[in-house]
Amino acid sequence: MTATTPVQETPLRLTAGGTRLPRWVPYAFVGGSLVVAYLVLLVLGGPTIAGVLGLGAAVYAVGLTITSRVVEGGRYAADRLATTLVTFAFLLAMIPLVSLVWTVVSYGATRFGWDFLSTDMMGVYGSMTSGGVYHAIIGTLLVTLACAVIAVPLGILTAIYLVEYGRGHLARGITFLVDVMTGIPSIVAGLFAFALFTLIFGPAYRAGIMGAVALAVLMTPVVIRSVEEMLRLVPNELREASLAAGRAEVADHRQGRPAHVHGRHRHRRHARRRAGHRRDRTAAADHRPRQLGQLGPVRRPHGHAARVRLPPVGAGRHGRRPRLGGRAHPHHHRHAPQPGGTPGQPLVLAQEDPMSTSAAARTGGDPSTPRRSAGPAAGTPEGPHAMSNRIDVKDLNIYYGDFLAVQDVSMTIEAKSVTAFIGPSGCGKSTFLRTLNRMHEVIPGARVEGTVAMEGVDLYGNDVDPVAVRRQVGMVFQRPNPFPTMSIRENVLAGVKLNNKRMSRKDADELVESSLHGANLWNEVKDRLDRPGSGLSGGQQQRLCIARAIAVKPQVLLMDEPCSALDPISTLAIEDLIADLKDQYTIVIVTHNMQQAARVSDRTAFFNIAGTGKPGRLIEMDDTATMFSSPSEQATEDYISGRFG
Repeated sequence: MTATTPVQETPLRLTAGGTRLPRWVPYAFVGGSLVVAYLVLLVLGGPTIAGVLGLGAAVYAVGLTITSRVVEGGRYAADRLATTLVTFAFLLAMIPLVSLVWTVVSYGATRFGWDFLSTDMMGVYGSMTSGGVYHAIIGTLLVTLACAVIAVPLGILTAIYLVEYGRGHLARGITFLVDVMTGIPSIVAGLFAFALFTLIFGPAYRAGIMGAVALAVLMTPVVIRSVEEMLRLVPNELREASLAAGRAEVADHRQGRPAHVHGRHRHRRHARRRAGHRRDRTAAADHRPRQLGQLGPVRRPHGHAARVRLPPVGAGRHGRRPRLGGRAHPHHHRHAPQPGGTPGQPLVLAQEDPMSTSAAARTGGDPSTPRRSAGPAAGTPEGPHAMSNRIDVKDLNIYYGDFLAVQDVSMTIEAKSVTAFIGPSGCGKSTFLRTLNRMHEVIPGARVEGTVAMEGVDLYGNDVDPVAVRRQVGMVFQRPNPFPTMSIRENVLAGVKLNNKRMSRKDADELVESSLHGANLWNEVKDRLDRPGSGLSGGQQQRLCIARAIAVKPQVLLMDEPCSALDPISTLAIEDLIADLKDQYTIVIVTHNMQQAARVSDRTAFFNIAGTGKPGRLIEMDDTATMFSSPSEQATEDYISGRFG
């Protein structure tokens, strides 16, 4: 047997090794260098202050570097030399600045006073010593104010355009010009302003606006860049939350879409680019990167049917499991302010512009043509039985540019029911869900072919406002996204405020209470409504987002995997809430949890995808009990039983 030599461990060293010069050595070298420099110059003919300082600096640098190299080593010597040179450069640069300040203070201290600040230079010329800087103070304020009036609005609006709407050659050209303007010297800006006003008004023109324009040329790119960076820090989840609550967006008001193509509406919308795609969006290798590999449906050998064992469909919906936080307020709509809304008002999705004279064109020619009456404004309740509408989808194809993401979907989503979308990641469930309130249009190049109708109204009709659609079809996202700078109360009212709905303090308090009752959250937060919404737990934040969604009184509520980021207890609370809300709303939910779909939904739709780069398709849709016990399609059975996906 061979004896092994034990390995000696090297102790851990956290302090620098070797000999170091004491802290007082550099200071001693400063004094010694000045003495040596003085003596040398004294021998050579006569010392001066500048000579002593200059020669002393050279002696200090050489002496300290040599001493450090001998005692500490080459690395420390190089560090001390670099530090010495930087310090001397700084002191050299400070000499003219200190001299200037000393001259100004020494000569100006005797003149500085209230008279100097409150008198101007009118009638003062030549060698006269009277007058003051009053005119300079006022002129500076006026020029700065004029510059701000020019640069701040222009910079803010340009930054908003570049971040939110800018696409194509125009946006790239603006970005290039901003980059060029950022490096313009001030003298060039001044010459530009002088030349501009000289060409327009003549060489004799003199005014403070010339200085304001020159300063604005320098200030505008700074404002643009600052606002751009601030806007890009806003999380994508908060952008989508504000859009889903009914925030108006310039891109959403564009009209003139192509009319029918082979009997189908063809729509194309462009808007801002999102920071990333959700993990269960249909993806193509050449258009949108896939994050999860897809498998095709796995067929069982010999075609034998399998018995799928899942919890009873009705479990949890009819009181067969413990409830959390109690039921929703049975008449939470009764507590809301009623400034004129009436129960059961017809659906309105087209939006009239009171400042426009083209209302007749939008109604088909005659301004007296009757239209669907205006529904309740955002935040206006519709009584204890809110109108819940059926959605009919026919021959729907969803595109991202030229890529077909979801193909040929037709279904009916019944009113006042819960419909669940299930399927493997990437099959287009969330993409299809977002078409029900036109949220997919925030993705550049997104368009649809086909029909999505709510109570007979085509949501993609030429006279339909996307903002009005999102007010009627609310949405709750995968991750809780309360506005972090707002309190719980302000979060609930955020959708109402985004829709420019004015209401009294009393009405707002009643709406907050009714919405939080509806989200089963009132008892948990009623004593801390003024605290930030981001301070709640994950499940409470998601219920707060649901309260924010129902505060604007939508007809339909879309939920995109609302429980995927929550713990089981919070998931149970959300499921109980869904069961309560379906009495007032049509609810559509996307979920990867088969047990959840079986518990909360009345009908289930199964989506699937043939492979990477292929469009998602609706395979089957039926009552949930039927889907989970005896589905019609083998692919549905394979997915529900866990054979793929």
